[in-house]
Amino acid sequence: MFSCVPIPFVKNGGLNFASTKFGKFLIDMKKWFDSRADIVSNFFKQYFRNPLVDAFKEFKNTVLDPLDKALASPFESLNNEIDAILVMIMQD
Repeated sequence: MFSCVPIPFVKNGGLNFASTKFGKFLIDMKKWFDSRADIVSNFFKQYFRNPLVDAFKEFKNTVLDPLDKALASPFESLNNEIDAILVMIMQD
């Protein structure tokens, strides 16, 4: 009788594959690789990503924000004058 289930699937425990020796081996290998991946990920976060992010935030706060304020101030008053003129024109 044909059951539409592949023979290797049945031989390896069917739906209880995780409880077989090979299934347990594969689960252990996945856990081992996941733990090593976490170690590598944490290493790169600690020594590369976090220092770069912190350096960029410091650069933004010390250089870019004051520069933005310095460049925007003269144009802000001009923009307010243009807005006031446009409001007077629109009201007429």
